[in-house]
Amino acid sequence: MMALAGLWSLFNLAVLVLLVVLAIFGIQALRKYLKTPAALPAAGGVSLGARLCRQRQARGMTVESVAQSLGVTPQEVEAWEKDTADPTDQQLMDLAALYGGSLADLFRR
Repeated sequence: MMALAGLWSLFNLAVLVLLVVLAIFGIQALRKYLKTPAALPAAGGVSLGARLCRQRQARGMTVESVAQSLGVTPQEVEAWEKDTADPTDQQLMDLAALYGGSLADLFRR
């Protein structure tokens, strides 16, 4: 009976690991999809990087001033605006606050 309980625990652990791996792959696939041209119409045809650039320029800010305010390098801000890198969730919230709006404002047309 003890051996059966041990096997059941091992099975549960294997299922949990499988679910975690599937979740990670799902998140990666979603992030990749959101960068494709097919996803752009759902976002109003404008990428996140283009929206960030537009928000910055609308406020008369430079890449350097945004980078300094967020504690990152200007190269990081440029990479976000060129869609070659993604800001973290915290950086997105900081950008929204810096630009005087909400996260939803960053994603509006």
